[in-house]
Amino acid sequence: MDAGQALAATMREHPDGILLDINLPGRDGFATAVALADVCPSARIVLTSASVGHVTAEALRECSADAFVPKEKLALTDLGDLFRRSGR
Repeated sequence: MDAGQALAATMREHPDGILLDINLPGRDGFATAVALADVCPSARIVLTSASVGHVTAEALRECSADAFVPKEKLALTDLGDLFRRSGR
């Protein structure tokens, strides 16, 4: 899924939570998170990536993401709990 598809799906479905890879084709996940938060402000956005070096708390705040989980830890993470705890 690319940024445009994620945006279209979010506008259509209005999800409670969104798991979003930072390394999307085209627009990156940070910019996409901003757009997703604009169209669905109640959705909790969790970013993920295999590359963790450029993910800072400031970058998460600026893009409206609620949390970041490295891909290597996704299988060990209770995303349901994370979506319930993080919040707007």
